[in-house]
Amino acid sequence: MNTITQYLTHDHRRCDDLFVDAENHVCKDAWLEAGTCFNQFRTGLEHHFAMEEQVLFAAFEQKTGNTQGPTEIMRGEHRQIRAIIKLLMQSLALQDKDEYLGHSETMNIMIQQHNLKEENMLYPMTDQVLTGIQSDIIDAMSVIETGSQRAMSAVINLDVCGLEPPEPLERVLDALAKLEVGDRLCMLIDREPRPLYPILERNHFSYETKTRDDCLFEILIWHKQ
Repeated sequence: MNTITQYLTHDHRRCDDLFVDAENHVCKDAWLEAGTCFNQFRTGLEHHFAMEEQVLFAAFEQKTGNTQGPTEIMRGEHRQIRAIIKLLMQSLALQDKDEYLGHSETMNIMIQQHNLKEENMLYPMTDQVLTGIQSDIIDAMSVIETGSQRAMSAVINLDVCGLEPPEPLERVLDALAKLEVGDRLCMLIDREPRPLYPILERNHFSYETKTRDDCLFEILIWHKQ
């Protein structure tokens, strides 16, 4: 029987490999391949976080009665890692190698320290506390769904009318960094954002532009499948 430690450590390595692949492509200026690998990394990492936060941490806290201990610390680190992912997404969108590699170095240090804490302390603790039900926990984690796996997609609305450049571009890139696969971003703007289109194409996004009766532009954006 796999332990929780074995199961989640293996998933750490899978995510690590995807992150390394993305960085290697950035170093070669292979931006299309970098975007593909990074999206796979981001989706895999979010699934990993969801397995922990929705299943493992909840079971551990219910069993121990401690909601302010190691699991809460790990949730805080998840939030920090998500913030760096957003910066990496923006660097990819702008094809800024130096900025990406700088954020990548920060991410690598943070995620390796995070993984060590989980693999050497938290996961063994959960195996001990949840003795006898590890298989049930692993089964529950294996079928957990993230936002990118929902059957129903969400539409996120973003109104940037009246904003002066570069704020509309900054806001849409920030929103795209958080956009789940399967969801759609609907941007409303008072001028056609032509500089945005090549950024979307380079980063594996599809889009449709519609001119409304009130002369505003409605841009619908989603991840290419």
